[in-house]
Amino acid sequence: MASERDSLRERAFYLFARAMTRSDPGRLEAWVELGLTMTQLRVLFLLRAENGASAGALAERLNVTPSTLTRIVDRLVREELVQRETDNDDRRMVRHYLSATGSSTVTEIERR
Repeated sequence: MASERDSLRERAFYLFARAMTRSDPGRLEAWVELGLTMTQLRVLFLLRAENGASAGALAERLNVTPSTLTRIVDRLVREELVQRETDNDDRRMVRHYLSATGSSTVTEIERR
């Protein structure tokens, strides 16, 4: 049920973004072209502010479950926008970092 609700929410954000692009193309065009959801975009901006954030911290800030966050970040990792690294002091902890591509993507979105 929660997964279906998350999927519907993501779809709604995507459709909202598409509608906004028509009314303000310069502002949202860049991330819509990338196929990013609103939540994925939020992850990128959160990581710019808190590079190296743990999965738990990101899930809490986004108000999603850890398993939902994993799926969100999986896509960003596949797109080479985010990197995961095991914490040197606690190997159970995974930290998330913007990649160089992710950083330039955030800068470009912000510039537009």
